Amino acid sequence: MYRDSNTKVQTAFRRSALCNVLAVSLVLLAGPAFAADPPPLEDALKQLATYEFGQNREMLSVVEDYCRLSYGAPQTRALVEDGLIGLLKSDSTYDCKDFVCRQLCVIGSDKSVPVLGGMLTDEKYSNIARYALEGIEGKAADKAFIKALGKTSGKVQIGIINSLGARGSEDSVRAMAKLLDSSDPMVAQAAAAALGHIGGPDAATAIAEARANAAPEVKQSLDDGYLLCAAKAASAGNIDEAMAIYSTLNNPAEAKQTQLAAIQGIASVQGPDAAPMLIDLLKGDDPKLQAIAAGTLRKMEAPVVFAALAGELPNLGPQAQMLALYILRQHPDAAAKDPITALTKSDVADVRIAAIEALGANGDASTIPLLAEIATGTDAEAAKYASSSLDALRGDVDAAFVELAKSAATPIRGELIRSLAVRGAVSALPYLLESAVDADATVRTHSFDALGALGSAEQLPALIDLLVKMNGNEAQTAAENAIVAVVQKSDPAGQPAAPVIAALQGMKGKADVRASFVRVLGRTGDPSALTVLRECANAKKGDAVKDAAIRALADWPTTDTLADLQALASGAGSDTNKALAFRGFMRLLRLPVERPMEETLRLYGEAFKMAATPDDKRLVLAGLAEIKDARALALLEPFLNDEAVKAEAAQAAEQIKKNTTPQQ
Repeated sequence: MYRDSNTKVQTAFRRSALCNVLAVSLVLLAGPAFAADPPPLEDALKQLATYEFGQNREMLSVVEDYCRLSYGAPQTRALVEDGLIGLLKSDSTYDCKDFVCRQLCVIGSDKSVPVLGGMLTDEKYSNIARYALEGIEGKAADKAFIKALGKTSGKVQIGIINSLGARGSEDSVRAMAKLLDSSDPMVAQAAAAALGHIGGPDAATAIAEARANAAPEVKQSLDDGYLLCAAKAASAGNIDEAMAIYSTLNNPAEAKQTQLAAIQGIASVQGPDAAPMLIDLLKGDDPKLQAIAAGTLRKMEAPVVFAALAGELPNLGPQAQMLALYILRQHPDAAAKDPITALTKSDVADVRIAAIEALGANGDASTIPLLAEIATGTDAEAAKYASSSLDALRGDVDAAFVELAKSAATPIRGELIRSLAVRGAVSALPYLLESAVDADATVRTHSFDALGALGSAEQLPALIDLLVKMNGNEAQTAAENAIVAVVQKSDPAGQPAAPVIAALQGMKGKADVRASFVRVLGRTGDPSALTVLRECANAKKGDAVKDAAIRALADWPTTDTLADLQALASGAGSDTNKALAFRGFMRLLRLPVERPMEETLRLYGEAFKMAATPDDKRLVLAGLAEIKDARALALLEPFLNDEAVKAEAAQAAEQIKKNTTPQQ
């Protein structure tokens, strides 16, 4: 119950005329916000006076609605604020006053300042009063904070200091400055931080004077506050003021973190003009300063900065050179090519590697011979980075790759061809067709790899001719791979393997060459090739062509050859070919495809009939174990008594039962 002795709140709301005005205005403002007439504010405030955390929050919501709906209605807002002030002056609960302060933070005016100011010095209520006052604009609130500042100490005083800092109260600078030499280090630290947030010449001067004789435990807070003053000055356009502070703090005598922050501050103010200072830091021997300088330079976007950095590369120590090379790799500059090239011969291995890597971004056509030489050298790590840099070179340099490859030594020629493929250098295709018949096997292989990567249907006739020439050659497999790659990149609807089929059909004799074409057709996946593959697989004459065709059907990517393989495995022919066909049949049978279960079981029954050895039976049993149909058990029942495979048959039976048992 609301206490009768709480006369201040009662008095504020016994004025029935004002209450009526308040109720009517809130109804008009609220619209649908209230389902019916709003509960009288007086009643809500009476209930609120005794509120404690955890109780029904209905009256809090009512008061919040009154506060919210008082926007744009000065008379109404004044009445609500008066009621809230009355609660603060009363003996209401702490939780009530906490709630009231949260509302006054939003709707409070100078009228609320006296009572809130009086609460600032009370340790129990200081924090909630600060919260409210921080939201009230104007000098009155500042004066209340400043007045309480000299009447408090410890945590309460620190809280007030923090509030003045958050408000940016310039009027409090003089009072705050006196606290910088407080005997309580935490108070001094808070004052330094607050002055930094306030900023301005007066705050900066106060901090500067305090830094001269500051206690060690306060010095860093003063430095941080001074840096904040500089940042605020810079954001306000007072560049000279900011630079004066940053220049003072950019001193080896200062704490390292303070100096590093000052360096970053100078760079943020000066931009590219700070590059000479940062490069000078790179020339030094302090790893932390080098790191902050490099990180700051890396974020700059002005070409003049990176040109200057490139020019200083020879004058930097190894660690700084590596940092600079990393920056230049991210921000290439034409001026960097020559100094970076020089560092590829550095005595320091890490610098040498970093330079090789950076040439990929900064090099040009003239860089190709050096990188190719390193890429084919004996230093494996350097070779790896040189290859990557060759692949990364920018600009119109592919023609230079080709020209060098025409005259270079064999290892370099192969490396350049490899890189042309990685670079997607389609313009090099005419040269690659020539280099595919190079005297060196490695060059030939690299050429065919590149032709497969870059070629299209236009190059297919030439590749077919080359495959004929490669018969029995080390590069034959590479030639086959190239044709397969080109066909697989072509539109399947256009029967891309047609030129290969025509070449095979036109090839008389030369079984090895024809077998090579058959291997190619088997890997293309082009359905139009199946007719000729079937003809070759069913040829009466057993030779390399027949063998290659059976392997092609066995490795076919779809189940279209399942019937062919069954016929080959069941019919006449060599044991080797029948075994190839059988294994291909089993591979395709286990592929996940849409097929009626009855048909799948029938095919497994046929597979058991074709199984000529215990290993063949085990292969069938392994596939059958994957079936999720109890009818599969009947197929393997005869094998449960077969000494050679009964263990596998029993295991398959258990798996089928497991597959078909409903899960609980």
